[in-house]
Amino acid sequence: MPSTNKNRTLGFASCALASSLWGCEFFSGKIALAEMGVGAMVLYRFLFATLVFIPLLLTHKPGLNRREWSTLLSYAFPVALRWAATVGGCGVIALLVGMLRRSPRSE
Repeated sequence: MPSTNKNRTLGFASCALASSLWGCEFFSGKIALAEMGVGAMVLYRFLFATLVFIPLLLTHKPGLNRREWSTLLSYAFPVALRWAATVGGCGVIALLVGMLRRSPRSE
């Protein structure tokens, strides 16, 4: 029984840490947006996220086929738009829509 209690405590601690980090992201995003342009903020955000996730992808292969990757990416774009609306407002949304219009898939 002690192992179940330990796992439960670890689960609550993990949820609390994730909530704290997520909440701090919005606060720091507002500060960063005041200090730099929208394009730079988006670039740095995705560059740092890439630096974190590339080692994870190299050590833990996801095993998705081409169709699953395209489905995943098609669902990721609306999430990016939602993030842009909450942090950056219309400027970031215009940037993302402009990138979509210039993409080879839309031609």
